[in-house]
Parts: sequence; structure tokens; C-alpha cells
Amino acid sequence: MQSPNNSTMERLPLKTSDFIQYIDFVDIIWVKALKKQSQVCIKGKPEVITSTFSFGDLEDMLPTTFFFKCHRSTIINLSHLQRFYKGKRQLLLSDNQCVIIAEERIGEFENRINSSK
Repeated sequence: MQSPNNSTMERLPLKTSDFIQYIDFVDIIWVKALKKQSQVCIKGKPEVITSTFSFGDLEDMLPTTFFFKCHRSTIINLSHLQRFYKGKRQLLLSDNQCVIIAEERIGEFENRINSSK
């Protein structure tokens, strides 16, 4: 499978144990590692989808223009970022969930959000 980083794909083929669902990148809020699988939160969906893709597989498929790995087990979609609590190292996302940003990733994160202004 060709990575979206190198193609014009705008959707992620998200494989589960029952189906493959094609999701627009803009609708993905976050991705989290779950043992050898991954959890994906999608805008407007009440439940989190568990994918049979590993976290590393999804990390390779997500375009770095939209997504940022804020922790070793969490990737966020920067377009769903609502607030950055710098002192607490927390990011508030559009689904009202707070995720922690690793201390060693703060500098890169600040560069990314400052360069997009």
C-alpha cells in the first residue's frame, strides 16, 4: 500500500476484523495504540473504531501535514486541536478529550503550530 505522504489519497482505508471503512483524513480526530492494534476516533461517530492495523502502520499511512505524534502511543489531527495547556502539557481536542504531549515533543509541536499561522 502506498503511503498518503507520497500520494494524493485523501482517505484512510481503516481495516477492522469485520470490514474496511474508508475515512476522510479530516474526520480523524486521534489515533491511539492498543496492543497490536489501534483505536481511531472519528468526528461524528459515537464509538471509537478498533483497527487491526498496528499503530506503526497507521502512523506511516497518515499524512504528516495534518497529523502529529504527540506521544509514543498517540497521534492527533492538528485540525481538531482546540487548546494547548502548556504548563500541563495537555492538548484539548474537538471531541473534548485531553491528551498528554510528551515533554520531548513540545518543541517540535510548538514549531508546527507556529509555522501554520
